[in-house]
Amino acid sequence: MIAHAQLRVTAAPTRAGVRAAPVASRAPHVARVVRAVNVKSSVAFLGGSVAPSALRATPATSVRSRRACVTTHARYGSYDGGGGGMVPIPDRIVALLPYLVPLLDGLRYSRFFFSQFPQAIVLLTPLQPIASMYFRIPFAGLISFFAIYMGMAENRSLSRFVRFNAMQAIILDICLVLPGMIEYVLSPGRLAGAGFELYKMCYNSVWLFVLFAFALAAIGCLSGQTYKLPFIGDAADMRL
Repeated sequence: MIAHAQLRVTAAPTRAGVRAAPVASRAPHVARVVRAVNVKSSVAFLGGSVAPSALRATPATSVRSRRACVTTHARYGSYDGGGGGMVPIPDRIVALLPYLVPLLDGLRYSRFFFSQFPQAIVLLTPLQPIASMYFRIPFAGLISFFAIYMGMAENRSLSRFVRFNAMQAIILDICLVLPGMIEYVLSPGRLAGAGFELYKMCYNSVWLFVLFAFALAAIGCLSGQTYKLPFIGDAADMRL
């Protein structure tokens, strides 16, 4: 029994040594294979067009290029998409011009306002040459309407910023026809007392709305931002 146990004890290291020997002997062979593969891959890459070091640097370069593309899209993408982008100065001026038509057409509702506040007429002094020419030409309003609609709002070669403001100005000008139609149907004639005060209030309300719309549009166009008028802006956006 004792001899048999000693044989087992002495046999265990021998077996361990037998098992460990191949592993130890394989290590130099594995190292040589790894070196050979690395050398072959280096030769293959150098024989082609890209070295392994350049391949390892490619992800960082691609990340930087992707970030640059995203930054460029964020800066200029909103210009064609409806606002907030870097709109060129010529487009800002062109986008503001259509709003002169509803402003000039709305002057008919300003008579009571300027009679109560004559000092405010100074605000329209720069528009006097344009207004005199506009009201002197026959059918100037109708010609301007179709010129803005066909030449700007429906002109796909222009930017969306210009086309949106042109369409918004057209719809605003159409809305100014409604008070005139109501006045024509009701035919107020000569009013006095409370009726005349209500008549003046309606005129002043329409004129102040036109002034507010023009001021908001002017700020938006000159700053390169897309400002939507209540209800009118959504209608203009749906038309594009």
